[in-house]
This record gives sequence, structure tokens and C-alpha cells, in this order.
Amino acid sequence: WHPQWSIWASQIGDFGIQLEFYDSVGYDEYTASYGSVTESDNMRSIDATKIRSLLRDGRNIPDWMMRKVVQESLQSEFANKQSLFVR
Repeated sequence: WHPQWSIWASQIGDFGIQLEFYDSVGYDEYTASYGSVTESDNMRSIDATKIRSLLRDGRNIPDWMMRKVVQESLQSEFANKQSLFVR
């Protein structure tokens, strides 16, 4: 839980959807498991900014960060000049 989340929720107001907030997710290569980045010092953060940068640069995303089939689909859309990112 991040203290800022309750401020954001109060600013948004009630719009009929229950907001759920989660800790940042990471991958622990020693246990081959996913979880909160705060669970272990071995957790590697799954960073959306890094993923977008790798897609823009045409580079491969590590398998632990994104499944190959999803990566291939996004790379195809990006190569076809489809809009992938909200600005």
C-alpha cells in the first residue's frame, strides 16, 4: 500500500469502480517466482518504462519480464506503426 494511493482515490471520486492498488511486482530468479518487490532482496522489478524503451528500440524483452508470445504481438503492432502507448 502506498500512502499516495488514498490521495489519488479521493481526488478521483466515486465512479462506480472499486480501485485496487498493489505493490510493484518483481521476479526472483533464485526461486523462479513473482511477487512484491519488497518480499526479497533478490527481486528484479518489472519496469513498464524499461519495457516501452525496449519495444521502441526493437530490442528483446527478457523472458522473465514478458512472455514471448505477448512480446512478439507488441513488436508486430509497433512495427506496423500501431499506437501502443497512452500519452
